Amino acid sequence: MYIMGMLKDKEVDRVIALTEKYADQILTVTPPNNPRAMHAYDLATEVAKVHPNVTAVDSLKRQWSLVTCWQDGMM
Repeated sequence: MYIMGMLKDKEVDRVIALTEKYADQILTVTPPNNPRAMHAYDLATEVAKVHPNVTAVDSLKRQWSLVTCWQDGMM
């Protein structure tokens, strides 16, 4: 599992292309307290173009829940 958050003004497509192959599942998150943050749902849309198993996560609590489920083999 790979947790990914990006800033809008970075090379999002390039980072996705270089890193997506290392993950069975990708969770996208919105970096907190940064006006340049790319929203998790927008990032998930971009990741989904090249990776079939991506989930946008809108809260740290939900993210932790998904990571825990994945570790326990429930995902």
